[in-house]
Order: sequence, then structure tokens, then C-alpha cells
Amino acid sequence: MGAAAAVAFAGFGASLNDQTSRRAIAHGAGAAGSLILLVFMALAQPDWSAPNAWLVLASAGVFSYLAAELCTRLTPHAGDDIATNIWTMTGSTLLLLALDGASPADYKPLTFALAALSLTLLHRWRGWQALSPISLIAGGVSLARALAQASPAPLLRVKYRSGLRLACCSPAQ
Repeated sequence: MGAAAAVAFAGFGASLNDQTSRRAIAHGAGAAGSLILLVFMALAQPDWSAPNAWLVLASAGVFSYLAAELCTRLTPHAGDDIATNIWTMTGSTLLLLALDGASPADYKPLTFALAALSLTLLHRWRGWQALSPISLIAGGVSLARALAQASPAPLLRVKYRSGLRLACCSPAQ
């Protein structure tokens, strides 16, 4: 985690006084570098649902949101600011990964649905443009998790009048 924090702070600190296009590159390098290091660190854990894996991702996600808030205060047009959107996307990705590791399997659809709602409300409140696609992704993950938990076998078994049976995705009977 120390290496990821060092990469993030180096990218963020290098661009505080710069208002040119290099500012976005420095923020992007810091955010992407820390995101990659943190995801590799979490994947190296033997158990993805262990608190030492998802708690680090969640805390780094919160710090990324704090960096986005600082970028918002430093720029006049925060909704269109590339640096703000980079930190927002990094924080959202880290928090969604943390939610995936922290929530039990039965509650993952509800967890991601609430995350999508929270991201949408945060988008409306702060105006950060990057939250719009991330909230759609969280909603899609919620739908995919819900459909993965439901058994499709009763829905796909259809008995026709002629006695033929269509049994897609179900064992032969």
C-alpha cells in the first residue's frame, strides 16, 4: 500500500501548481499507477473477501475521492476537469472492487444496486462527469449478479402441445 500511496501522492503533488495539459497527465499517472498497484496487491491476497484485501481498496477509494474533491476546489469548472474525473473514476473503481470483496454472495446484487444509486446521487450533487458511466457499470454488475444467482432452468423449459420439450441449459430428462 505504501508504494501505491507514493505513486498517487507523486502524481497529485507534481500537478498542484500546474494548470496546463501536463496537469491531467500527472494526475492520470498517479491515479492509474496507484490503481494498478492496489489491484495487484488485492489479487495477491489468498482470500479476496478477507478484510486485509478489501479494506485497503476501500480506504484508497476514499482517499481518491478526497483527491477529486481537492481538484474540484482548485479548478473553476470542476465537472469538466480531467483531473477530477480521473480521481473520481479511480475512487469509484476501488470502492466497487472493495464492495465486491466485502459483501456476501447473496447480497452482491443489492450491494451493487445501492452503489449505483449512491454514485448517481453523488453525480447529481457534485456534478462529476465520471460518475455517470461508473453508476451505469455498477447497475449492470448488479443486474448480472442477480441474473447469475437466479436459476434459468425453470424459465427455459417449455413443453409444447405436440409433446416436444425444449430444455435449453437443463439436463436431459
